[in-house]
Amino acid sequence: MDEKEARGETGEKIYTEAEFNAKLDELLSRKIARREAKLRREYESKYGEQAPAGPDPEPREAPAADSGSGEFQAFAEKFNPDVPLEEIYGIYDKMQPKKEVRTMGSLKNSLSQDSGVKDFYTKEEALRFTRKDFDQNPALFRAVEASMAKW
Repeated sequence: MDEKEARGETGEKIYTEAEFNAKLDELLSRKIARREAKLRREYESKYGEQAPAGPDPEPREAPAADSGSGEFQAFAEKFNPDVPLEEIYGIYDKMQPKKEVRTMGSLKNSLSQDSGVKDFYTKEEALRFTRKDFDQNPALFRAVEASMAKW
């Protein structure tokens, strides 16, 4: 592929995935280096001493509720040491799967929910019931009868 074929409609070079990833890694490493240098200069101007090298000297600890969670520790290590632990824990908590919550159902049918009888049945639903169903559950018969008026 020559140079003309490797250019898009806008005239910009078209990169392969490997070239794109290599270029991205190069740009990110330069950006990170510039950011670290800027932070180091700010620290030195603010405190008048050389910025400590490497990560935080004291290890981060999980809040008391999750102090034994190695999963949270691994999650927290991925963040910049300047981010407060409470903020990290808030993000961690939001990412955890939610406990299954049963819906409370209709507020209108609170009495009929116990017996398993709804207030309204469609014609198709009513046709599926047998005479035996109605004999065993008179409330079901009354509910279907009341529903018939609305068909």
